[in-house]
Amino acid sequence: MLDFFAGSGTTAQAVMELNAEDGGNRQFILVQLDEPIKNDKNGKTAYDFCKNTLKSQNPVISDITIERVKRAAAKIAKATKQDLLSAKELDLDFRLFTMVQKPELVSEENDNLGLITHADLSPQDKALNLALQDSKMLHKKLESIIKDKLYQCENSLYIVQMDKEVLDYIKNKTHDEIVYLNAFDDIDLQEYLNLESHLKTRLYVVFQ
Repeated sequence: MLDFFAGSGTTAQAVMELNAEDGGNRQFILVQLDEPIKNDKNGKTAYDFCKNTLKSQNPVISDITIERVKRAAAKIAKATKQDLLSAKELDLDFRLFTMVQKPELVSEENDNLGLITHADLSPQDKALNLALQDSKMLHKKLESIIKDKLYQCENSLYIVQMDKEVLDYIKNKTHDEIVYLNAFDDIDLQEYLNLESHLKTRLYVVFQ
């Protein structure tokens, strides 16, 4: 079920409760803009909750959405705990994704180029972005091959940090996998040339 205006997350709660009730496998996607919560007569209660309970520096509606989904999942898990079979089969996990601007190249002093990034991404986040460029669906599992450096999804590899360890793995333990590399990452030229020489047409450089 797709809800373009997630609000307080009632759709997610309803889907999880119905799955718990009849053993269904329904899934939900919630979409919510980072709409600010105003500290005024109408929004003060929600604003104070986000500030004081959730410790949100700049309260937005999605803060409430996420918290409600968490609490609903915890409540359902507790209610089904005694029914071991139901608890084992019931999927209450969810994943959170945020859209940010792409990195930007900007002119600096002395005609140098600088890179401005708009997000502090974890290694897994970077790998996931590469997977999306590879047309992988969001529910596909990412496997960590070399911690914080190399990830795999199906027949594709995603390089987050390029070094000798990653290069050796690709040279010795891969066959026909397609390899994706983020063009904005800090990559040693010689390591890149070695990688390109080995992979040839199996290497894709992504500007993300």
